[in-house]
Amino acid sequence: MLAEIISGLSIGSVYVLLALGFTLTLGVGDMVNLAHGATVVAGMYVVYTLVAALGLNAYVGVVLAGVVCALLSAVVYVVAIVPSRSAGGGHNLQVVYTLVLSSLLVIIFQLVWGGQLVGLPFRQTEPWRILGVPVDPARGIAFFVAVALSAVFMVWLRYSLSGRLMRMTGRYTEGAYAIGVPVQWVFVAVFCLGGAMAGVAGGLLMTIQPVSPTLGFGFLIVALIVSIAARLSMFGVVLVGFFYGIAQAVLNSLIDPSLTSVVIFVAFLAILSIERVVSTTSNRARRA
Repeated sequence: MLAEIISGLSIGSVYVLLALGFTLTLGVGDMVNLAHGATVVAGMYVVYTLVAALGLNAYVGVVLAGVVCALLSAVVYVVAIVPSRSAGGGHNLQVVYTLVLSSLLVIIFQLVWGGQLVGLPFRQTEPWRILGVPVDPARGIAFFVAVALSAVFMVWLRYSLSGRLMRMTGRYTEGAYAIGVPVQWVFVAVFCLGGAMAGVAGGLLMTIQPVSPTLGFGFLIVALIVSIAARLSMFGVVLVGFFYGIAQAVLNSLIDPSLTSVVIFVAFLAILSIERVVSTTSNRARRA
């Protein structure tokens, strides 16, 4: 069980990073990006290509994956978010447009890299020992990098001038316009930063697991569950992300791994349903 918990902490740290990017886009920028999962996969393929084809170090590839996915997110913003806002369709149009772009990205991945699972070339490395449990160094590095980046991001967003400006613009958009803040550029920055975080998370995932074009939907579900369960709270995302990773690792050791995501998703829906029933009953009792 200890081995599963350590493995869950590793993958959970990366889930925290990708979910923070999604939460930033939705919670601060009020933008729905259902291409977020496909962006994670794009980051994975960037690292795979740079390592397998060009022989670069995987962690150099992780940095470049963040840059590439930030640029990809800029394209998604122009193609999907700007038209949906101009049309006044709100979140409904954003869901449709970004879902279409996500499907298009899956097709592009299949055309360029094929539909099969691919991974980085195998390298024999001495495992780390944590509490007597052997740990793959790639998982350990992914954990420390993801935790460090998540911590820096949260401190920056809360305490820096630019981070507070970003949060203020998302919450008081009209007021930001009134004092001369370049609101559109702030929203572009929010969207691209969320995409960069997804790309870095994807790059880290590539160092510990293979990739296929259709993995993005699973990562999108992770981002949605973690963000919604955390009520779009950054600190909540950290807690739920780690819990999700540990739960996934433990369940994988107990049941068929192909059923793990289904079990977690059903449990999530059940908790939301129970919470809604309790909330409705409580409100009615107060009115009575």
